[in-house]
Amino acid sequence: MPWTNSPHALIFMIVKKKEFLISLGENIKCYRKETGLSQESFAYKVGLDRSYYGSIERGERNISIITLLKISTALEVNINSLIPTK
Repeated sequence: MPWTNSPHALIFMIVKKKEFLISLGENIKCYRKETGLSQESFAYKVGLDRSYYGSIERGERNISIITLLKISTALEVNINSLIPTK
C-alpha cells in the first residue's frame, strides 16, 4: 500500500502502540489489584524494580515477552488474559 510509507502511517502506528501499551498496563494493574499486593510488593515478587514496574502499569514501557510471562506467572493468569483485544 502506498500510504504505509507516509508520515500519517507512522503517526498512526505510534498512536496504536501507545494505546496498546496503556491497555496492557491497565490489564496488568487490574489483575495485580485482585491479588491485594502493592506495586512494590508485586514488583519484588516478579523480580523487577518498583519504579520500572510502575511504568509498565502506566503504559510507558514496551516490555519483552519474557517480562510479560514473569508477570502473568506471578499473577497466576494466562498471558493471553493480559493482552488487549481491541
